[in-house]
Amino acid sequence: MSDRNLPARSVTIISLLFLALFVVADWSPAEARFSSCATDPLVFLSNGDWVQITAKVSTDASNVKAVSYALHAPPGVGVVRIVYTGGPFAEKETFALYNDAALNRYTTDTVVDTWVGQATVTVTTALRVYQVSASVSGYTQQHLRVTVDRNAVRSGWSLPHP
Repeated sequence: MSDRNLPARSVTIISLLFLALFVVADWSPAEARFSSCATDPLVFLSNGDWVQITAKVSTDASNVKAVSYALHAPPGVGVVRIVYTGGPFAEKETFALYNDAALNRYTTDTVVDTWVGQATVTVTTALRVYQVSASVSGYTQQHLRVTVDRNAVRSGWSLPHP
């Protein structure tokens, strides 16, 4: 071995090590990386209330197969419109309304289904007109139910103007 080739070999070895590092980092499975995504449709109701359902999922949006929302509302309350936030969930979200809840009470039942593995999910349901919200955490493919009550308005809060 000649000392005159040592710098050239060092540069080659270092270059190969960096190349190997970038290849390994780029080809690692998506499940090994931390990422999360969220959905949050707004449901406007015929009695003037509006409910926001937020589902935060600890996986990349491309891993989410479907998100289904069910809203259990008081009898006689209908949906005026639903505003989906779109993005990667535009074709993956479904919604159903059931008029089987007690007066002034809303319960959401959210199920997130993924293509790969199990991910944690946190669902928050907010009754925006009354500034009331509640959350529950679980996993994909579980029914995550959250109940909010209009009568739970905290003193000192002011209602937003429409």
